[in-house]
This record gives sequence, structure tokens and C-alpha cells, in this order.
Amino acid sequence: PLARRYPLLSTPVPICHLARHLVLYSPYKMKKIGIITIQKCDNFGADLQAYALGAKLRALGYDAENIDYLFYKHPRHQGGKGERPVFRLSMVNRVKEVLFPIVAGLKNLKRRKAIRARHERFKAWTDKHLKCGPEYRSVASLYQNPPQYDVYMVGSDQVWNPRMGSNILPYFLDFAPAGVRCVSYAASLGVSSVTPSVYERFLKLLSRFSYVGLRERAGERIISGMGLAAEVKTVLDPTLLLTADEWAKVADPVPSVEGKYLLLYDLIPSPETVALAARWAKDLGLPIVRVGDGAYGPGEFVWLMAHAECVVTNSFHGTAFSIIHGKSFYSVIPRGMANASRIENILNTVGLNGRMIRAAEVDALQPSFEIDWKAADAKFESARVDSVDFLTRSLSEPPRMQPPKHPLACYALWNKDEDICSRSTSGGLFSVLARRVIEKGGVVYGAAFDPDFHHVTHHAARTVEELAPLADVEVCL
Repeated sequence: PLARRYPLLSTPVPICHLARHLVLYSPYKMKKIGIITIQKCDNFGADLQAYALGAKLRALGYDAENIDYLFYKHPRHQGGKGERPVFRLSMVNRVKEVLFPIVAGLKNLKRRKAIRARHERFKAWTDKHLKCGPEYRSVASLYQNPPQYDVYMVGSDQVWNPRMGSNILPYFLDFAPAGVRCVSYAASLGVSSVTPSVYERFLKLLSRFSYVGLRERAGERIISGMGLAAEVKTVLDPTLLLTADEWAKVADPVPSVEGKYLLLYDLIPSPETVALAARWAKDLGLPIVRVGDGAYGPGEFVWLMAHAECVVTNSFHGTAFSIIHGKSFYSVIPRGMANASRIENILNTVGLNGRMIRAAEVDALQPSFEIDWKAADAKFESARVDSVDFLTRSLSEPPRMQPPKHPLACYALWNKDEDICSRSTSGGLFSVLARRVIEKGGVVYGAAFDPDFHHVTHHAARTVEELAPLADVEVCL
């Protein structure tokens, strides 16, 4: 058990080094770990991942709790100047922020009783299973009286999405005291690319992190390119760190559902997803239980996933729980879905790429119930061990800080000949270097306009005289 908790014990090391590790970096020395993430927003994926990370840390022996910072869409969240988005939103996103809640409210008028019941089940489940500190209803309250922990961690979900309609600085642990350990686990940007201004701001915000765990490889590609001193790695979503047996402890039975059934979880409206579920259910002779049709909370969702015969979904967490419970499933990528990388990532990780179907391919699909779970489980367990190793190292070991990869200095040069310098576009540097190359017997290649300035052509200069058309415009070497 100690070897699993402390990977260092599984390799031969000097006893003095072992003792130092246990004394300085043991989780039992840490008083508390604070996790900030998106939670309590009546979303299955958000609340389940929020629970999973804290539960896994406590199972590993750490004293961990969630920072009860209310997401900006929570009814009790309080607005103000401090809530404004960090990055300027496009007009389309600003309109969405205003109109979507109104449209959703109008659509849900007929289902308001079911929605109210669903909310009560979410609240009851999170109150029972999420271990949280004091509640913070605004950015201002969090910064005025920040919670005190030995380690601050930002958890999963799209916590670093630059298109979020509120202030995301808390999710960069900007409120944590200087000098404390700051890490992330399975954080997501929610986008596959960022603008230069976002890139530069992220670079500054992440400079205090000693370990950066990302949920998608697209995020790792972006953050790794920043040249941070921290270790940057793609890890599993927190929900995937817990086993089916561990999830069974927080499941709530649905008495109205009996016998075998196909579970349909279409988080995103998609006629192709519904059509595939209907066709597959008919082939298998099974009724369909649709998650959206019931007033289910997180506990009921886990139970329905665990007891389903098979699953059709277009949700990442629908895919994740299908894998956790070893269900035959298909993940549909709806038309117009901007970012399917997180579904692609997990299916690539476990070798089940064939269970991902794009909407345009649904009609031609011949559903297959059989999945090679032996091979998939082996890859899944390997990824889980690797992710837990990163998690424990990020909390229990000295930061593996690397020297920054970007240059620490730069040089500026210009030609001392004022006449050349005044006619050049690069400080006259081209002339100096080109002359030196020719003096040493080399050839200089460059581009120059033709006499009528209609075309640019490349030339080779073997003498100083031949440099004239190139040196006058100072183009390139």
C-alpha cells in the first residue's frame, strides 16, 4: 500500500533521501488542499467531476475540500465590476450570454415542475457528497477573505475558457497567497487555439504554477508552447479516476426503471443521436430510457449508467461513464459541434476510436454490441495509473521546475554609417553582414523589386557591386 501511495518506495534509494521525502513531502504533513472548479450548476459532468477529484485525493490520504466559489450562472452568485470577463467577448458570444438564458427559460416553462425537482435532487446530492468550505458568492468576497490552504488546486471542466462570460481569474488561483503551491488537474481551455493577447495573459497567470495538468491534448499543446518552468501534461478527467465500485457508493436508484434498457443521453440536441438510439434499441429489442426525460440528479445519472444494457450519447461524461462501467456504447459527434477533442482524446486513450460516430455517418452505421474490453481496460488502467501518479507528484514532490525555454535576453544592432542606416529597413545590418560574406568568398541571396516595381525577383550577389539592388531595400539574407 505504501508503494502505491509513494511511488518513490518502489525504487531503491538511499535511506536519507527516502526519509527526507517522507518528512518534507508526505501528504500527512499537509493540513489541507483547496480545490476550485465549476460546481453546483445543475450539470451532471460539472458536479460529478467536482466530487471525483476531492474523493480521489481523500482516498489517497490527503485532507482535501472544494472551495465553495459559486459559478457565475448560479442563482446565488452576486454580480459587480469584479465579475466582468477577463477577455473581450465577441458580439456573438455576448448575444449568447444574454439570449440563451431567456430562450432556455421559455423552452422550460412547460417542464418547470420537473426542472424544479431536478434542481432539488442536484442540491441534495451535492450537499451530501461534496465536501466544501465556506461559500463565496462573488469574486470580491473570494479576494477579500480568501480561504487558507497549504496547496491550491484548480480542478477540471472548462475553467480556463477565454470565452467565458465572467471573470476567470479565480480559476488561475489569482487569490492564493504568494509563495504557496499552485497546481491544476485536468483543467480545460474549451478551445483548440487562442489569440495572441490570451496567450500572453495565460503565460503570466500560469507562471506561479508548479504542475499543470490539462484535460485535452489541444490544451497541452497550447500551454507547452509557452515555455513554462512547470511540468505540463494531459491527464484523465477526474470522473475516470474512480472505479465503478467507488461510483456505486454515491448512486441513487431509480425505482421507476426496471429490466434491461438502452440509455440515451443527448446533452446536445441532435436528431442523428436520437435516430441511432431508436434504431439500435429496436435491433436489440430494448426500451429507451432518456436522461433528459426525467428529473434526475447526479446520483440517478450514475445509477442509470451502471445498470444500462448499452448507451448512446453525445456527451463527454456520457462517454466517460460508459467506459467506467464497461458498457457497449456509441458517442455521436453532432453537426456543428465546435470542439470534440475531449471525446476523441479519451477514446484514443483506451483504443475505442470506432465507437465515435460523426452525425453524417450515422445512417450508414451497422451498430455492433461487442467491444474488446480486455484490451480497452488494460489501456484505461494504464492511463489511470499515469494520471494518479501525476496527481500525487504535483502535491507531494518538489516541483520539477525547468529553466524557461524562451530567451532571457535579446540584442539590437544598427550600422554606424548614417547614410546606409537612413536608407535601410533593418538598421543597415544587411549591408554589414552581406559585405562580410562576399569578402570571405561567399554568395549572398536576396530579393529585390524590378525597375518598374511590379515584381519581386531573387538575385545572387558575388561582388559588392551586385549587392546594390539588394542592399538598397534591405530585404533578406
